[in-house]
Amino acid sequence: MKSIIRVFSFIILGSFLFVACNNQNLIQKNDVITIDLEAMVDQNQAIGLDEIAQEVRYIPLETLPEAMLNPTKLLYVNKRIFVLNRTVEIFLFNDEGKFIRQIGTIGPGPEEYLGALGGPHGMEVSPDGAYIYYYSTRGNIAYTYNIEGEKVNSFSLKYLSWRYAPLSEGRHIMISPYGSFSPDSVDFLFYLQDGSGKVVRKYPSSQVIKMMGDFSIGVFSTDPKRVLAYQPFCDTVFQVDGDGEMNPAFYLNFGDHRAPDELYADMANIMSPKESYFLSPKLHQTKDKLFIRIRELKKYHVGIYQFDDGNIYSIKTDNTKIPNDLDGGPDFWPSGTDGEQHLYRMLQPFNMLNPDEEKLRNKPEVKDKDAAEAYQRLLSTLNENDNPVVMVIKLK
Repeated sequence: MKSIIRVFSFIILGSFLFVACNNQNLIQKNDVITIDLEAMVDQNQAIGLDEIAQEVRYIPLETLPEAMLNPTKLLYVNKRIFVLNRTVEIFLFNDEGKFIRQIGTIGPGPEEYLGALGGPHGMEVSPDGAYIYYYSTRGNIAYTYNIEGEKVNSFSLKYLSWRYAPLSEGRHIMISPYGSFSPDSVDFLFYLQDGSGKVVRKYPSSQVIKMMGDFSIGVFSTDPKRVLAYQPFCDTVFQVDGDGEMNPAFYLNFGDHRAPDELYADMANIMSPKESYFLSPKLHQTKDKLFIRIRELKKYHVGIYQFDDGNIYSIKTDNTKIPNDLDGGPDFWPSGTDGEQHLYRMLQPFNMLNPDEEKLRNKPEVKDKDAAEAYQRLLSTLNENDNPVVMVIKLK
């Protein structure tokens, strides 16, 4: 198969940042790591949680009338738990699950906010857990609150945006699918605003959304250690530094499963492709491992890349999660990480108390009997309508 290389140039303060797309044979340089997705899928291994996890911890979030949760996003940062509710409030809990306070209140007042963006993209937290960021599409405003719940800053977003990531010194990088409609600029997807709301940088792109479409037009993967940025149909994942510079971090080798560029503008088929393309990569990076999820047709592949030896493999699973053979509890795939050794996901007590019978029959043998007994004791304290439980694993 012929290798096709397309390079998008991003003009950044007069310099050029090259984003490699449509590439099959990129040369690894400057510590950029090539992730061979075809090799990952081919190396299908029966890996259990006990093989990678040193321990599993469960944190039940306190259930109170003033903090009834129906979360769209949960972040575990610096031993604090932040929950964005479906009703767009943000609640703070400590490392033991005890409710601390609500962050801000909804309203038009000077200390209030006009609601957060629905779904998982309306809240982010600073790396030290000291500041919480709301992104509101109702007012097209970015709000900053401190850990005490006090409003410390807000500014209007220059362009309607769907994805956000906080950087250093009050800067925020955003994704706007409508950059091509902005009369004062060339086509762009990513742009940078400082703490005063001034647009200080745009990243021109030859691929922007020309019409509304319900699919991933770009994603950020954030944790306390880094911000990763990815544009669909590109082969490169970038790490964004505190100043907004984009530096190539990973080259994704899609091989024969690379989707053609023509599909990018095909709104009718991009959500339900008829070919076995690898789409929508989602990454969680820790100190030693990169957790990877990709979509192929109507199924997902999940795998792990190990930084120390370059080994990559997919995990043999029927539910896109790592089988929990450590304590017999829920299977695991991360929704977030601290960027070092810990990963986490959110669990609903109803599902914990009413597990699928077929899955129970296919559960692997438990390796840690003491941990299994502790998990059963936890279940005895839960009610179906309790607030969620945070499952945290510490990697070996």
